[in-house]
Amino acid sequence: MKSILTRIKDLRIKKGYSQEYLGGRLGLSQKAYSNFEAGNCKVHWSRIVELSRILEVDILYLAKGVLEEKPISQNEQVLVQSDRDATMFTLMQQMIESLRVEINLLKKQNAQLLDLLSEKSTVSDRQTDRQITLKEVYLN
Repeated sequence: MKSILTRIKDLRIKKGYSQEYLGGRLGLSQKAYSNFEAGNCKVHWSRIVELSRILEVDILYLAKGVLEEKPISQNEQVLVQSDRDATMFTLMQQMIESLRVEINLLKKQNAQLLDLLSEKSTVSDRQTDRQITLKEVYLN
């Protein structure tokens, strides 16, 4: 894996890209990208495929050092898109579940507020009734 990361670093420097730039393209901070490039974290093939697209080299060059600078193949693009779609689907499911939980919490809070409002209204009605009764006593 080190040789792949070395080739990625060499290409990044050759193209004049900063770690911050490539990290941003991958959705990583500069520090996280630096750790990735140094081999200090787990390397997923989907990232290697994405980097081959960004760096405009064939995945074979990154994997084996076979240099053919060209855009990635249609199959590789489909794999990257498929991986993105699966990730987006998972994120959307998590977001939907989170929103469902939030909706249920808001429903409970609304019910509690309505109960409080109803209680306050009842107390207010009783106070109004007492005031009317007191007025009747004093006016009569």
